[in-house]
Amino acid sequence: MQEEMQTENQLSEQESSLANESPLGDSNIDNSDLQEDKEQDHNIGLERLQEKKENTDALDNQDYNFSDNIVVSDVVEKKTEYKIVKKPNWFKRLVKRTFDICSSLFAIILLLPFFLLFTPIVAIAMKGNPFFVQKRPGKNEKIFSMIKYRTMTNAKDKEGNLLSDSDRLTKFGKIMRALSLDELPELFNILIGNMSVVGPRPLLVKYLERYNDFQRQRHLVRPGLTGLAQVSGRNAISWEEKFEKDIEYIEKMSFWFDLKVIFMTIKKVLVRDGISQEGEATMEYFTGNKD
Repeated sequence: MQEEMQTENQLSEQESSLANESPLGDSNIDNSDLQEDKEQDHNIGLERLQEKKENTDALDNQDYNFSDNIVVSDVVEKKTEYKIVKKPNWFKRLVKRTFDICSSLFAIILLLPFFLLFTPIVAIAMKGNPFFVQKRPGKNEKIFSMIKYRTMTNAKDKEGNLLSDSDRLTKFGKIMRALSLDELPELFNILIGNMSVVGPRPLLVKYLERYNDFQRQRHLVRPGLTGLAQVSGRNAISWEEKFEKDIEYIEKMSFWFDLKVIFMTIKKVLVRDGISQEGEATMEYFTGNKD
């Protein structure tokens, strides 16, 4: 019994001693130490808040950049969008081909005396072969041999390279180009089915790899002896304008529209308008698209 009472007294003393100790477990801790700890805790809290704010700002910037990327990609997509034209239906193609055969055959028969007289003159003026034959892409980019009267010489420099168009174009050649007489042998291309009376002009084979998808649609139809681009400025307008006119023609292609272009061509030949591009003897080469 006495031992139990002693044990209770000891427990009471321990409890009273614990009650007198500071909450940190050390009754001898100085107040200055407590103040330093509080300041350290405060500083750590401020640092954490600052770090959290910086992380939040970084996330905001990330979201903004992502938004910018979306806008940029949308712009790129818009640039790659282009007008898709439908291939003319079978009836329009049939009417057009029938007109091409009849008109080219009639013109060849009518101009036969002219061909017999004019061809030797060209041969004399060009001091050799009067014809210029070159590979050109036609309908569906099929390559064919286009024939024209020669308007330039084959003059070369010391290194064996052809001189510029302005240096090789003869005075007689300029007259033929002004009257479009150099194009007349293409009537034979029309008769055999390589070309049409009206359509996009046949350009160089090397241009095929330089077209974009919009411009490539010009090969949905046969190339023409004349075309909407020719009566809209011929060589005096830019390549971009030419290609737009080529696609516009395919959209509007019909028998009556072809007749309209033919009459406009006759008017252009009579006034000799748009024969060459400003600052060039003929037309500058198409080097590709800017964008």
